[in-house]
Amino acid sequence: MKARQRLIIVITEGAAPDLLDRWCAEGRLPGFAQRRRLGTWGPLDAEAVPYEPPGLLSLLTGRPAADHGFYSYWSCHDPQYRPQVLTSADR
Repeated sequence: MKARQRLIIVITEGAAPDLLDRWCAEGRLPGFAQRRRLGTWGPLDAEAVPYEPPGLLSLLTGRPAADHGFYSYWSCHDPQYRPQVLTSADR
């Protein structure tokens, strides 16, 4: 039986890469540093839009936001402007 491989993607939204590098080197993030030592790491450019929802969906689907159609987690396009959380059913 073939061994299954696992992939863990850690998203550090808002964390400056140079600070993560420094804190790992200083021993402030031992668990994070261990993941980096044991695996492969580097910057990931998933989408040109600097906003989490379309970027994450583009990362997971491999498609640009214009293809998957999600630009936010919510919408306020009803007549009363009440926020509505978007789900996969809204695709």
